[in-house]
Amino acid sequence: MLVAKPLQFVNFIMRFEAFIGNRIMGSVQHRRQLDAILSIDMTQYSWFMALDESSTHEIAKSSLQRFEKLLKKYGGQTISGQSGDGMIARLDSAADAVELATSFQTQMSEDPLPVFDGDIARFRIGIHVADVIHEDGFVTGTGVNIAKRLEGLADPGGILLSSTAYDLLDDKKNYNSEYVGHCKLKNIPAPVEAHRLLPDGANNMMRPVFRKNIVSIKSSNIPSIAVLPFRDLSASQNEGYFCNGLTEEIISNLSKFRELLVISHSSSSLLKNMEIPIPEIGKGLGVEYILIGSVNRSNTRMRVIAQLLETEHGNQIWADKFDRNVEDIFDFQAEVTQLIAVRMADRVEGMELTRTRTGGETENLEAYGLTLMAQENFYTYTKQGNHTAQRLYEKAIERDPKYGRAYAALSRTHIYDWRYLWTETPEASFEKALEAARLAVKLDASDARGYAELAFVHLWSKQIDAAIGLFERALLLNPNSADIMAEFADALAYAGKLEQAEETLKNAMRLNPFHPDWYLWYLADIYYGMARYGDVVSAIEQMRDQSEGHRLLAAAHAMMGNTEKATYFANKVIERHPNFSVSRWAEIQPDQDPKIQKLFLAGLLKSGLPE
Repeated sequence: MLVAKPLQFVNFIMRFEAFIGNRIMGSVQHRRQLDAILSIDMTQYSWFMALDESSTHEIAKSSLQRFEKLLKKYGGQTISGQSGDGMIARLDSAADAVELATSFQTQMSEDPLPVFDGDIARFRIGIHVADVIHEDGFVTGTGVNIAKRLEGLADPGGILLSSTAYDLLDDKKNYNSEYVGHCKLKNIPAPVEAHRLLPDGANNMMRPVFRKNIVSIKSSNIPSIAVLPFRDLSASQNEGYFCNGLTEEIISNLSKFRELLVISHSSSSLLKNMEIPIPEIGKGLGVEYILIGSVNRSNTRMRVIAQLLETEHGNQIWADKFDRNVEDIFDFQAEVTQLIAVRMADRVEGMELTRTRTGGETENLEAYGLTLMAQENFYTYTKQGNHTAQRLYEKAIERDPKYGRAYAALSRTHIYDWRYLWTETPEASFEKALEAARLAVKLDASDARGYAELAFVHLWSKQIDAAIGLFERALLLNPNSADIMAEFADALAYAGKLEQAEETLKNAMRLNPFHPDWYLWYLADIYYGMARYGDVVSAIEQMRDQSEGHRLLAAAHAMMGNTEKATYFANKVIERHPNFSVSRWAEIQPDQDPKIQKLFLAGLLKSGLPE
């Protein structure tokens, strides 16, 4: 239970000071009070309203009724009525606001409300503590605006709170928190430091993480660039998905140039709306160039401004603006990519500047939006999130049956169903994964994602040589894809090529400095095959969410003779995967070198995991 700081006492002192001031300077009509302000808003409300207005309205109303019940429980009051998709409330303490926010997000996760085509209602929450104005039943002030702006930056289903609020919490260790840094908020002059909170049980395996020790690798004199998340300057502040998608596509397009080193989207996405000098970003990511941009939409017109900066001094070397109809967005992405390449042409020899559209991409904005929403669900790395993503990818394919990217992503959801027994028909899921991956390659033979997913299916069907060949093909098409490179490293490890696997994985970490936890999971797996058990533990301990590393920790501690720790982590494995057995695990593992598999089996059995 969190302990609230004595805001009531602070408020008494402030009211006393205000009373004295009024006696001296004359009466005023309002009073000031220190409050915890909470802003809540439904993600992609406008999108869902356009698809199904009546259903979306009812789901939003039901969700906010849940919130209001909790608000009453924690003694808070609304300070703005429902706007259809959200509201703003005040509470007596930061602790109450956080308890309310986490309770609501947990309830929405455990008992989700379906909103459209298999997707579920998700809400963002922002929290700030500030001295605000109370007058005639209304609460206003900059503190209210800050809470609203923080809410706009929170992840769907997540909570973002200012450092002012975070510092007032006791028992911070009870929360899964992450320091976000200085956030630039719209119409707020000074940057605001913030922390991200996730509800208990949230899975972070797929999410990027700020890393203190950035992996460096030897690189030639090829230019390096990072594309920061484009900012949403639209009045509605409702183009978040579009900005994310635009940023990701520009990175994907640039990554195809072999003579460029391009930082992964997952790393650059962590810098969204953060107020960090360009030279510091360049140093942190190890790049020479930074692309920044903004999006401003008005009805069907969209303006995008892009700037290319050198990172040594933060000077601008190119800038341009593009006005387009929304329907032209895919051609716009290709145009921006080509222009950036032209500006860097004097540093890049042999770069091909012409990019043509391929058959596996889409010009259907609805299919594109559904794919972005599916990806958000997929990254939760849970059974529910995987199935929601699966349905959304299928809907995207219904909108555009030739959308190769959607087939590639759909394949991965089916392979996870098979791998984690998230379905009653795992073998059927495996066949669906293979079929979807083959279709992705057939629809777009120039897209690395299709080959990578086909490689992943071949890997888990124990056709390792074929998998390695497909991963190599994918990396020829996109040499800067950190995720594909990391999965290639995993395939090399299963082939027994451990030293090459380690080197390849560390190259992937260079391209994705803020890599998600699964990179470290793969690295620990490589170390285990090398019998470097201490390095296994060290790698897993760097993971923010160590849950998927418990198998490795149990086995490594068992092999080092740490019986108590081995038993502890073996129990953790069973808590997360009640159906886990060593025999089932051995059956599906694609290890080509029997010595490596026997080594792992010995550790798992020695830890006490069921045979």
